[in-house]
Order: sequence, then C-alpha cells, then structure tokens
Amino acid sequence: MEVGSSANYLHDICLCTRESGEIFYDKLGYTYIELRNFVKTETELETDLDRWLHVLKHLNHMDRIPVYLRKPIFEKLFNIAEYSNLTKEEKPCTIVA
Repeated sequence: MEVGSSANYLHDICLCTRESGEIFYDKLGYTYIELRNFVKTETELETDLDRWLHVLKHLNHMDRIPVYLRKPIFEKLFNIAEYSNLTKEEKPCTIVA
C-alpha cells in the first residue's frame, strides 16, 4: 500500500462472525480513521474529507484559519475552537457566531 493512500488511513469496517467470517449484519458498519496515517500536505488536499482530516489533525498547531479552509463550516469550527480556549472569565463576554 502506498503511504498516504486512503487504504492506510480510512477503513470501512463491518461486523462479522469470527468462526465463518460471514458478515453479521450488512446494514451496520463503521468508518475508522487513523489520523496518524493521514499524511497529505496542504497542497495535496483535494476533497472536503481531506480538508476535514487535515484540520482535525493539525488544528492545535494553527493560530488562524488557512486560506485553503476559507469555507463557512471551517470558519465556524475555528470560532468554536477559539471559544473553547477562553478562560472561564472570558467566556461570558464572548458570543460565538
């Protein structure tokens, strides 16, 4: 598998019986994401999923919203993250839009 490919960080999981390997229930599944294996750089982000995974992995290192994330949903995420970092004293004075 190629490093950084979806096969390394994005997994489609289903429930199956251990004995036979048969799928237990095909209407229930999980998507398991390994952020540590998501290695795309800013210039390699192509989809909204790429952008979400990148921001979730690197949000703690960002002090402002990057240009490539200038969409309302990401701006709201950054507003919430900024609010979460406020002290108890600062929170009552702030309104998150």
